[in-house]
Parts: sequence; structure tokens; C-alpha cells
Amino acid sequence: YKRQDLHCAQRGGMFTPFFRKEPVRNLDDSKACNAKEHARYFHHMLDQGFYTPPSAFEVAFVSAAHTQADIDAFLNVFEKI
Repeated sequence: YKRQDLHCAQRGGMFTPFFRKEPVRNLDDSKACNAKEHARYFHHMLDQGFYTPPSAFEVAFVSAAHTQADIDAFLNVFEKI
């Protein structure tokens, strides 16, 4: 994917990457996302030891249990998609 084809919805410690250029504001927007790219993201992250939600309609969470090193490692792996 091209970086501009990614929109990450975030609220507090919850986040969901949506593989599309525009923000996702409703169900129709989310259904219009690139499901193949989400699957590629999911399997890439899983292969690197990060279990993210397998569906684009679920959210991931960052909690107080995650260290800055955990977050940095996640971002480093994500950058290599």
C-alpha cells in the first residue's frame, strides 16, 4: 500500500487502521476500505509476533501494560509492511 492510502482512526488507547485515503466516518466508509490490504497488514504483523484484530471492523488497544519499547517495536514492524 502507499502511505497516503492509510487512515488510522484513534480514540484514547483504541486504534484501527483503515486502508483508504479518506477518513472513515460511517459504516459505508469502512466497507469501502481495501480488505486485501488489511489482510496483508494482519498477516505481516502476526508473522512478526503482533496479534492485531483480524477484521478491519475491530479495534486494537494500547494499555498501561505496553511499554514505550513495545510501541516502538510495533511501529518499526508496521513501517515494514
